[in-house]
Order: sequence, then structure tokens, then C-alpha cells
Amino acid sequence: MYRDEDPVAETTPLDAIEQEEIRQNVQAAITVLTDRERQAIQLRHFDDQSIREIATVMGAAEGTAKATLFSARKKLAERLTHVAKMIHLE
Repeated sequence: MYRDEDPVAETTPLDAIEQEEIRQNVQAAITVLTDRERQAIQLRHFDDQSIREIATVMGAAEGTAKATLFSARKKLAERLTHVAKMIHLE
């Protein structure tokens, strides 16, 4: 079990530092996205919109919305690989 899966576990100062580092890395990674990529990520992963809904909001075809999400996810994955490894360390 990972540390963050235990609802009873107390947050240590080290945990707080790691969480802040993760937050900073995610913020930095998001800055490399274009406005459209950022919008697509927001709509899909935070607003829980479907591809069709994203396409409508963006004024684009569904294929374009999918391609935009793919591009954004790829950029984020490239920037955040080390963060994912850090999260999964015990």
C-alpha cells in the first residue's frame, strides 16, 4: 500500500515537501501546453466532459479534440515521468 492510500496516516514534513514539489512540477508541466491543449485537459480531466462536448466547446471536430488531448497528454507524460516515479516510492 502506498503512503497516500492510508487515510489514517499523518502527513509528515517530508510528505508536505514532496506534495509541494509534485504540485510545482505539475504546474511547470502545464505551462508547456498550448491554450487549446490546456483547455482540452481541463475539460476532460477536471470538468469530466466527453470528447463530443470538448469538440463542441473548442469549435472543432471530435478527431481534432482527440488529437489535442493526445498531444497534451504526451507533453505532460514527458515532463512528469520523474514525478510519477516519486509518487510510487514508499
